[in-house]
Amino acid sequence: MKFFIDGAALLLLTVSLAFSQNQIIQIWQPVGQPPNYLQGIERDKSNITVVHQPYLTVFLPMKSNTNHPAILIFPGGGYRQIVIQKEGYKIARWLNDNGIAAFVLAYRLSSDTALLDAQRALSVVRSRAREFNVDPDRIGIMGFSAGAHLSLNVATHYKKTIRHDDIDTVDGKPNFMVLVYGAYKDLIKQVNKETPPAFLAHATNDDRAPVSQSIDLFSALRNAGVPAEMHIYEKGGHGFALLEDRGPVISWAQCCIDWMKVRGFVSVR
Repeated sequence: MKFFIDGAALLLLTVSLAFSQNQIIQIWQPVGQPPNYLQGIERDKSNITVVHQPYLTVFLPMKSNTNHPAILIFPGGGYRQIVIQKEGYKIARWLNDNGIAAFVLAYRLSSDTALLDAQRALSVVRSRAREFNVDPDRIGIMGFSAGAHLSLNVATHYKKTIRHDDIDTVDGKPNFMVLVYGAYKDLIKQVNKETPPAFLAHATNDDRAPVSQSIDLFSALRNAGVPAEMHIYEKGGHGFALLEDRGPVISWAQCCIDWMKVRGFVSVR
């Protein structure tokens, strides 16, 4: 079975594996072709622009003899590309430094097929939790930009209507979610009391995803009785991730770790 990425993404993938010393999981094995399979079209060389066979890249903490919390990372890119390095591999290594197992998803580039891939990826990780020394009751999702939209989509549509094999019988509901500079207008009405706890971060001067959408989502979560924390920054723009040249907005990362500790998803050292 093959999966296809462009040359630049392959180089980044090789670098990531050198850091993680772990593996790639093609999430639709042994099904074969993913449902709703369509041939992709390459658009540019800066990030991943074609995903035929969605896959997870595994990053595990150095100490692997305990049950770690885990986070599936959905990088952004507007469903046109996947910003796999800045919002994927770099985030995964930061999570590893904080004792969290990380799984970076390269998903197909439409919101419909991306949802199928993200649902499947979460079930794959939970079904193999023992193999990766992951606590199946502490598996969250983290998304950036379009990946944040995808995260909320998974969190509000985790019940699968089609089962392709035994993996799809595994619970696909995330235990928590981290949503960073996303746009959620089409999903906010889907929030209910069953939606997982959430941490949100956004910059007021984001010119791509209006900060008002995070504010509206936070209000919907609170109205539904869902535990939520939100951090709004005056500056930072869009796509700040872990960049150190955007000013105080980078503090969202430590705030997120602190929130996960308060909620009991990450152990207090």
